[in-house]
Amino acid sequence: MTAGSSVPERIRAIADAARTHAPLAVETDGDEPHLTAAVRWLLRSNDTVDGRGSAATYNLLLGWEPPYPETTGYIIPSLYAYADGVGSGSDLGKTAHERASVMADWLETVQLPCGAFPGGTGEDGVLSYHHGDPREYRGGPAGFWEYMHGADTAGTIVQTLTDELDAGIVQSYRDVDLSGCETWGDIRRELYTGSVEQLAEAVERVRDEANEPTVIEDLGPMYHPPDARELLAYGRTRFR
Repeated sequence: MTAGSSVPERIRAIADAARTHAPLAVETDGDEPHLTAAVRWLLRSNDTVDGRGSAATYNLLLGWEPPYPETTGYIIPSLYAYADGVGSGSDLGKTAHERASVMADWLETVQLPCGAFPGGTGEDGVLSYHHGDPREYRGGPAGFWEYMHGADTAGTIVQTLTDELDAGIVQSYRDVDLSGCETWGDIRRELYTGSVEQLAEAVERVRDEANEPTVIEDLGPMYHPPDARELLAYGRTRFR
């Protein structure tokens, strides 16, 4: 089937694929045969990606997709539960337990240093907001230190996460004018409400093969939540 195939041709191709690959309905007694078939299907999704995680989906036309961290995370406890329950002592139960451990090991290899996991099949990385200009303010809380320092401007980014906090590949950047903000709350509202459309912009840029994302070379200092002394200083600013 080619990209220019008509709709009826596409439908016939899908129907043919379904007849070839979809399992036939079988009358069974009880739930165990269904559970066994489901476990075998999950193991098959692991086989198709060379024993890493579990395939993201099965497409009737394109076949199995690459391993997917999110669903792999759901499948691991399911396989352990089967191995410890209905499948206890059986060969399939032992295999389910072994595969769950293999999948868990694979998840550790793709987990990011920040603790997050790649989105989708991990090919495009993880997008994350940072409500601050990383050339001046990394860490947080959002807008707090800009308020304390009397900053007139700020920035918001959507970044593809890397190993270092708030030092990712910038997919979207926005300058923020703080001249009309009188409180920390004003700054936060300006940062948050003005950044809503940036995620869609970042996704478009990630999908654009011609896009050249920005890597910030001169990173600013790392800020942290205020301690008691700094909170006291903040409190004083509220009653000037």
